[in-house]
Amino acid sequence: MRNPVARWIHPEPAPPAFGQGKTVPEQSASWVSRITFDWLTPILAVGWTRPLQSEDLWELPHQRTAAIMGDRVEEAFYRRVRPKKRPNAVAEHFQPTLPLHKNTARPHHATVNTSLPSKEADDDGGEDADSDSSNTAHSSSSPPDSPDSPPAETPATSNRKSGGSGSGSGSGKHPSTRPKAPFETVHGYKTPFILRSKKPNYNESLVGALHEVFFYRFWAAGLLRFLADGLITTSPLITRALLEYLGQAYAYAIAPPGTVPPPPPAGRGWGLAVGLWAMQQVASLLTNQYYITAQTTGFSCRTSLVSLILRKALRLDSRARLEHSTGKITTMISADCTRIDMASGFFHVAWIGPCQIALAIGLLIHNMGVSALVGLGVLLLGTPVQAVIVARMIKTRRAAVRLTDRRVRLMQEVFTGIRVLVLFEWRNTPFAERVANMRREELLFLRKLALLRAMTFSV
Repeated sequence: MRNPVARWIHPEPAPPAFGQGKTVPEQSASWVSRITFDWLTPILAVGWTRPLQSEDLWELPHQRTAAIMGDRVEEAFYRRVRPKKRPNAVAEHFQPTLPLHKNTARPHHATVNTSLPSKEADDDGGEDADSDSSNTAHSSSSPPDSPDSPPAETPATSNRKSGGSGSGSGSGKHPSTRPKAPFETVHGYKTPFILRSKKPNYNESLVGALHEVFFYRFWAAGLLRFLADGLITTSPLITRALLEYLGQAYAYAIAPPGTVPPPPPAGRGWGLAVGLWAMQQVASLLTNQYYITAQTTGFSCRTSLVSLILRKALRLDSRARLEHSTGKITTMISADCTRIDMASGFFHVAWIGPCQIALAIGLLIHNMGVSALVGLGVLLLGTPVQAVIVARMIKTRRAAVRLTDRRVRLMQEVFTGIRVLVLFEWRNTPFAERVANMRREELLFLRKLALLRAMTFSV
């Protein structure tokens, strides 16, 4: 029989399929558990006993699946596209007679099978199956009624039913579908109040659609980062006050009686010490919450975009595939979507950083006087150099992406014709050499990017 210490170090393996049929407990956990990440303890305990398998992972909630998030972003995007440019697959889901924020929504169980929101796909002139617009879907006549959805209503009809309120909530509606509130979308989430507009905004902005769908979590992460950086930046003020108190207490203790005024009471020192500790702890908690909120928001953005890209790829015709090759689609999924994922977290540094720098410079001037402006001058001198380096990085990155697209396209051609190469024993073909040369050129661009990135950090 093993002793308790051995059982704790090497416990019995947990049963298989730990997370099968269970959803992530984050949403149902208490606020203390969410702050301390205690809701992760069960799966960490399983990982302590044995290696985790795919069956041990929890399932995502329904609202966080790729299909639902893709539908949300898709719907938010096509509400920013003019009705005549919407593809046939989504045109029937929008009510043209209502304002942008009062569109008639389809039932919750309806599935949207639409394309990637892309200007190129919408401007193909109707030859692409995905970008072919239907004017009949936007005529004044209502679509045929179905047993699962109520008939479409005009604003006048809606006002008559609701007594002129314009809410569209009147008698005669199917009991399985409730009337949608203003700015409420198909999946039940509402447009953020600050983004609501009475006039349609046909800017065809995919970034705007992402911002609308993930508005609250995105800016919640920014607020957490702002508070955490504010506490970290201002903590030296508490440290200075504590050191001044300790210096006064020490001077009073070693000085002859009556020569030095007595220091403040001991409670002030204890209060400053506890306050400094509390600021560090709260800043740590806020920083951790910022990272998990920003990362989950970035993952959601990337997941929804990958879902839309796959829908688009499955709907492309032969002409559109010449422009959107397999290599280009692969690069969009592997590189571009990942960049958007990373940008969801680093974006907040762009507006928090200047605030933090201004606060730090103000504190330096307050403590050191005008001599602190020397550091500000050095910082300003390095800004143009960093701007030039970043511009070179962007140019190099674009060239590397084009080369990656060519390499992936060549690999696709090789894999497509591999049977012919093997059948005729064309082993000494130049395909391998061409792929190797492209890869060497790509590595040169990657080394150049790494060098420029290192120069940015050094400056």
